[in-house]
Amino acid sequence: MRRSVEAILVVQEHNTPHVLLLQLGMNHFKLPGGRLRPGEEEVEGLRRKLTNALAPLNPSLHVTWDVGEVVGVFYRPNFDTVFYPYVPPHITRPKESRKLFVVQLPERCVFAVPKNMRLVAVPLFDLYDNLPRYGPVLAALPAALSRLRLNLQFVLPAAPPHGQGQHGQGGQGQGHGQGQGQGGQGGYGQHGQPDGHYPP
Repeated sequence: MRRSVEAILVVQEHNTPHVLLLQLGMNHFKLPGGRLRPGEEEVEGLRRKLTNALAPLNPSLHVTWDVGEVVGVFYRPNFDTVFYPYVPPHITRPKESRKLFVVQLPERCVFAVPKNMRLVAVPLFDLYDNLPRYGPVLAALPAALSRLRLNLQFVLPAAPPHGQGQHGQGGQGQGHGQGQGQGGQGGYGQHGQPDGHYPP
């Protein structure tokens, strides 16, 4: 059976948890990771895949991948592309298993992304139950992560200047186009520019 491992990298932007995805073209999204070599251990194989996909050329900028627990396992029973969170009763040996690990990031890190891909931060509320855009595996991530305690750092808005009322200030907020975020204190990471550098 073919084995695949993928990393769930959680970051924070606008006081909301996001998942880092690799985007190919306009409509294809995937978690970082890939297929293991025959006999390769899962955690070491995932670290190898993350280093190959996201590590900068400068060794001093490399991230020590802190691979955590498994939050989901999906199976591909046939040669098609459909994965299920269980082995169907009529299948004795699936063609592929796909195991999802939570990987904690340091507070600051730099990623290098292949030229044909983009590294995008997608909020959990956008992933939830959004099968047409992200598929069943990615759409199930919010439910899989809900049992974990995400150590987020909430940023309160600045108080209005003295003498001004709060009306007119409360409706303002940072636009999503800025691409700036703040990592959680527990090490889930910090990201910056939307073109693959987290932070710049």
